[in-house]
Amino acid sequence: MPSRVVRLRLPSKYHQYLSSDNKSTDDKSIYNPSRPRPRSHKPGEYLQEEWREKDRYHNWVEKYLSRIETRQHNLSLSQMMNRTPKLMTTSPEEELHFRNTLPIISENLIITTSDGSPLLVFLKGGLLDPWWKEKKPKIRSHLEKAVRDLLLVYKPPKSSPDSRVAEWKSSAKSDHEYYGRYYFGVWTAQGHKEVVPTEHTRRAGYKSNAATNLYRTLAPVSQTVGILFEAIDKHMYDRYCANYNRLVEYTDLYGLHFSKRDCWATLGLLVNWEVAPHFDKQDAKDGYVADLVTGQFEGGELVVPELGVQIALQPDDVIFMRSRLLEHFLAPFRGERYAFVYFQHQNLFEESNDKKNQPQSLRGVMDAKVEEKSQPAKEFVGAETRASKRLRLSRGDLEP
Repeated sequence: MPSRVVRLRLPSKYHQYLSSDNKSTDDKSIYNPSRPRPRSHKPGEYLQEEWREKDRYHNWVEKYLSRIETRQHNLSLSQMMNRTPKLMTTSPEEELHFRNTLPIISENLIITTSDGSPLLVFLKGGLLDPWWKEKKPKIRSHLEKAVRDLLLVYKPPKSSPDSRVAEWKSSAKSDHEYYGRYYFGVWTAQGHKEVVPTEHTRRAGYKSNAATNLYRTLAPVSQTVGILFEAIDKHMYDRYCANYNRLVEYTDLYGLHFSKRDCWATLGLLVNWEVAPHFDKQDAKDGYVADLVTGQFEGGELVVPELGVQIALQPDDVIFMRSRLLEHFLAPFRGERYAFVYFQHQNLFEESNDKKNQPQSLRGVMDAKVEEKSQPAKEFVGAETRASKRLRLSRGDLEP
């Protein structure tokens, strides 16, 4: 009986990682996909999970931003980066004082440093602005579906102690069925240099699949956040994208990459999480976070004492903020509140751009590519999912 050849078909997102050295350009096999994955397609093409962007949107958004109320802080960006962060809110009485005295902002607002660099940008309904009328309701539905699908298969993990949750906020857990936080993507663990998947990304198989499905569902949302980020600070957007490109090439991020406008390496999802006064001390020194929410709730304003405001962040709104430079916390809320936070640690910029200080796992792969060594690169030192290892074997980056 003749032997039968079994040919495996992998999902299209894995195609670019399979070798095509011995295939002709006319071959329609899985080794030569007609639509390459992110960062390699021609201008004007969109990924399957993305939406078509408006023509001339960027010309319009510049005029839109120029009409927003702008306030100026009395310090320059360099002064804020060089100072030692010190909390202004150290007790529940001080927190209550700020909540009762600071004005609540519910309209568009831009606050800059004395030299004109954005510190905080609040866009009311910002997630809707880039899209046509028929697309606008779908943004919120994508956020709601992402949360719903994740909670069905992967309940919020038990959180370790964190200084960002003060003792006077610890009672919030008992008021909600779901309470906790997820972190997806890659980062550098505190006290280490290796770039590794976050603990919630590298869990059991069904949980890793849940993370992948979350990123796939959020692709139009991430695309929208990238559009707005580019309009607000193009220099920083380009820097984040360049860094993200390198991380996608050499880490597990490529399994979570569904929009060509993705530029943040880590995504946090805070489920009914009340955040105490803090600075994001591990984030990029002069970088941003992007905050957006979904759910049905009342309250939950983002309080920024140094800038003298508290922002009424609601579904469809988005905030860009330099969270390492500004103390911030959440006011109490009632209802179900799900917050998405796009951010990136400072170490990821240093590790991916400074070859000398890169972890061995990344440095080995880069040397193999740059110097075109005949031997495949050694296995990554950092934690890695089984699916990721299979992909690297198919690319020849690992020895069987």
